Amino acid sequence: MEFELIAKIIVTFFNFLIALFEYFTATSRVVKIFKKIDYQSKSKALFTITLKYLTAILLTVSFVISYRSSSDLIDRDKDKVNIKSLIDYEAKAVNTKDTLLIKKIFQTNATITDRTLGVSVSNPVKYYANKYNTLNFEDASHFNINVEELTENFARVTCGSSGKYKNIKTNAYGEYKNDTPNADLYELKKQDDGSWKIIYFSFK
Repeated sequence: MEFELIAKIIVTFFNFLIALFEYFTATSRVVKIFKKIDYQSKSKALFTITLKYLTAILLTVSFVISYRSSSDLIDRDKDKVNIKSLIDYEAKAVNTKDTLLIKKIFQTNATITDRTLGVSVSNPVKYYANKYNTLNFEDASHFNINVEELTENFARVTCGSSGKYKNIKTNAYGEYKNDTPNADLYELKKQDDGSWKIIYFSFK
């Protein structure tokens, strides 16, 4: 995808250069012979120059539009990759009890909601720290990660999740698999430095 967009930009740019070269060539040629030709020939020469000039302008506009649209598409693809990586990092943080990773991927005041219990917490570090103190997780993972909405500064992602856990106090084991539609819901916001952070996470 990215290669095709870059190739399109290059082709458009070279077409613009060709048109520009033809315009200046025609202009130079006409200037040299302008005084030696009659009125009708002058009119034709002016028409040729005007046509070359308009062609150069149109190709310039086409190049700018192609470049901007191609750049936007490439940026969107990169954003999607980065966003999906953040969702995977959440599972990694759960498996490894990595509080620093939680700080990195969540906004400080992000909201986490358990839709089954109807409980919300606006402190992701505290939420995960409490989980780490009571449960050991393993094989936590996300699947069917889908970026449903993506704008310049906001993203909405849905996915499923699964894993195993052990209660530290009781040694009781358990497993979970959330594979219903929109089982896990993430909302992310692009930061000033261009990175993405999770601002809302809900599950059931």
